[in-house]
Amino acid sequence: MRTALTTASPAPSPEPSAPTSSVIDDIGLLPVATDAAEGLYRVLDATYAKRSVAISSSHHPGRL
Repeated sequence: MRTALTTASPAPSPEPSAPTSSVIDDIGLLPVATDAAEGLYRVLDATYAKRSVAISSSHHPGRL
């Protein structure tokens, strides 16, 4: 008795999901203009209630 070889089709890839976190690294490494600081504030304001936010810096907080 012969058995037929069948190959299963791969499952379709799921759609990419929205990011679940935002990471901002080395904040304060370079000086920023007031408009850039305002832009960062707007990004954080728009995301903090919707996903996790992590900010890192190698500087002491008093120096930022």
